[in-house]
Amino acid sequence: MYIGEMGKSKVAIKVINGSPDSDNVLRSLAEVEAMKRCFHKNIVKFIDCYYWAEKLWIVMEYCDVRFYSAYYFQ
Repeated sequence: MYIGEMGKSKVAIKVINGSPDSDNVLRSLAEVEAMKRCFHKNIVKFIDCYYWAEKLWIVMEYCDVRFYSAYYFQ
């Protein structure tokens, strides 16, 4: 998992190694398809995905764990 920037916003980037037909990539693409259909305030927002350099790059909304941990334990 990486943190990137898109404009002025932070994004989370999940990187999956493998060829386009590997089990890891195919399972992750199924996850991407599910994320594309989910629109809820408690679910991380899917932004985009790319296949490049033998890796699947999934770009999602960034959630600061410190903020959510503090909120959860109140």
